[in-house]
Amino acid sequence: FALYVGHYLYRSVIYPWLSSPSAAPVPLSIVSMAMIFNAINSTILGGWLFEVGTQDSPTPLLVAGLLIFSVGFMIHVRSDAILRDLRQKRGQGYHMPEGFLFRWVSCPNYLGEIIQWTGFALIMNALAGWTFVLWTVANLLPRALRHHRWYIEQFEDYPSSRRAILPGLL
Repeated sequence: FALYVGHYLYRSVIYPWLSSPSAAPVPLSIVSMAMIFNAINSTILGGWLFEVGTQDSPTPLLVAGLLIFSVGFMIHVRSDAILRDLRQKRGQGYHMPEGFLFRWVSCPNYLGEIIQWTGFALIMNALAGWTFVLWTVANLLPRALRHHRWYIEQFEDYPSSRRAILPGLL
């Protein structure tokens, strides 16, 4: 529960607060879809966590899941910070992100979220958690592919070895 709430506290309060006032506004349709998704998803996850799931003592899956979740969250937050700082450091307009995992992928922030929710699914060790991972991939993979194509079209010198979301693969 704390991991889920912590992520969405970051995503809905901290991230927007840190974002530049000149950032593009988020369309109401996106906000509405996010609210619908989270209402459904939190009902499924909460139902399992509070009604079905039991873990009396730490298990290897719990420990591994916490580690994987933490790594994914760190990747996600660090990648967001790099993207957020581009205009502040380089001025108005669009800039090619560099460094950290941007050396290998166009959307490490999305990769971090997928890793994060994979760790969460391991912690839950239930279909509800793995369903959340599938929803996340179904949402973020197409977005990563679109971002990657946009970067290639926008920047002549975009690294040809950089992939959309999975280093060396996709």
